[in-house]
Amino acid sequence: MCKRKVLLCCFVMAIALVGYIFVRSAIAEVLFSDDFEKGNNWELVVKPQEKAEQFLVTNPVHGGKYALKNHLISGEICGFKKMLGLEVPAESITTLSFWYYVPSAEPVGNIIVRVRDMSLEFHDFYIQGDKINFDKWEFVSLNVSKDLTPPFVVGDMIVGIEIGNPNSHDNSILIIDDVILENKK
Repeated sequence: MCKRKVLLCCFVMAIALVGYIFVRSAIAEVLFSDDFEKGNNWELVVKPQEKAEQFLVTNPVHGGKYALKNHLISGEICGFKKMLGLEVPAESITTLSFWYYVPSAEPVGNIIVRVRDMSLEFHDFYIQGDKINFDKWEFVSLNVSKDLTPPFVVGDMIVGIEIGNPNSHDNSILIIDDVILENKK
């Protein structure tokens, strides 16, 4: 009798899991995801005369073992860039989300998120410097067609994304983790 209950319970849980996976896949399609667990294949964005470094760190991380850190040694612009080449279906809501961390008292200006389209035009979103919390992971989720300026046209292609800290100062640090670009239907 006890074995039957355990089997029945396992069967019900398996059906619930399959149902969740089916519903989740019907709701969202992940176009791109990077949690940096398999390494770093992002490019460093910096002016030629400036000095910066980019590397994986194990502390702090939002999830998993690694996050990606930018350290602007001298200059004012530093960022992460990932080339994608992904088409955005016209009937979808595309979101870009990620976590970022700025150590306390770091001289960071704003944080900018840029999406580049097929015509190589940038669509930007700014997190103002006075809205940045230090020593704390912060979550950002953007509707690509509504939250960026100018608005991104769904049906176009996302050539690449950039996350950076323009107007920063020498010795500024920005860490990102768990970057996801997905379509919600």
